[in-house]
Amino acid sequence: MRIVTWNMNVIGKDRARQHDQAWIFLLETVNPDIALLQETTIPPYLPPEYRHPLFTPGLPGKRWGSAILSRIGDLTLKWENNSRGAVLAATSSIPGVGGVTLASLQARVPVVGGVIRPLRETFDVLRTHLGERFVVGGDFNSARQAHLAWPSYGHGQFWKDIETWGFKELLPMGGREQQSYWGNWLLDQPPTLGNTLQDDHVLLDAETFALVQSCQVWDTKLARELSDHGPIVVDVALPNESLVPDTVHLDPQPANNGVMSIADELRNLSAHKKLVRAADLGFICKLRCEMPVCFYPDSAPPKGYYPLPNPTSEGRRMFLPNDGRNPWGPTADHYPLLEYQGGTLIPENIRLAHKLCNSEDYWRNPMHAEIRAERAKANLGP
Repeated sequence: MRIVTWNMNVIGKDRARQHDQAWIFLLETVNPDIALLQETTIPPYLPPEYRHPLFTPGLPGKRWGSAILSRIGDLTLKWENNSRGAVLAATSSIPGVGGVTLASLQARVPVVGGVIRPLRETFDVLRTHLGERFVVGGDFNSARQAHLAWPSYGHGQFWKDIETWGFKELLPMGGREQQSYWGNWLLDQPPTLGNTLQDDHVLLDAETFALVQSCQVWDTKLARELSDHGPIVVDVALPNESLVPDTVHLDPQPANNGVMSIADELRNLSAHKKLVRAADLGFICKLRCEMPVCFYPDSAPPKGYYPLPNPTSEGRRMFLPNDGRNPWGPTADHYPLLEYQGGTLIPENIRLAHKLCNSEDYWRNPMHAEIRAERAKANLGP
């Protein structure tokens, strides 16, 4: 059984055609058995196996909102609320599991005060509607690491309480969260701790959690083009189920009708084969330095040049071929699971960087300074 939660981002101008493409991608490629959706509209061409989908508007009078789809059990509305976002809860049945409560949640960020207070209020009510077996998915606008970016807003305590309340979540990157929101990335804004978080989550009861096989963020070029959030895909092995996919089969980059692909551009730059492979699979979506600070200058660096941060985004797109000495060649950085955390350069754990920017991040980033201090204490070297 495949469970998916996805903020489909229909809000805004010129989104209708793109939203149709997102629905085709969801139904034909992601292929969920249960879909918990946010910022969406229900299309008229929904396949009949998705029995009587439920929908609630994000705001009174709006066409977009949250939805629940299921092709394995009928849905009965239990609770809906639009005062703090768009929240739906429904009862259903899963073969081999029995009765279950499904909930789709989109947390609205208020103008003042942050998201945690209204998110807590939503969970206080939602918990009264959940049975022993439940699946809660949605765009929480919060993450376990959000307290590092906004320490005074209560994110850290909220996630501790989530565990205390009995919610379980399989995290996609070896027990760590993975970025699922890339709105700033789409605007070519540099990555920061606050805009590279996993805002989207699937929470389960303990018994259902024990059946989970895998959880991944569907992060490919096509997914990023269709929405500013990535689908969270959870595969569950139901009792007596004959076949459940072990992993998400991500879509490779499509042909570009004569336009050079990112993978081909990296080949021409003599990039490492792991970078090329990641681009071929759609994990590298732009030829762009993704380090928090990029140092590429506006003009050719003089001899003896020592890099200074460049606030413009143009330099992020500029790469020179790797020749063993060139500081502006493409290199692979371990991300989101860092090397010291056990991360390896597999396609889903790679981001593209200039060689020099990658090196400078290691020596200048305060987090890496703490890592080096820990390693020095253990006599492990820099």
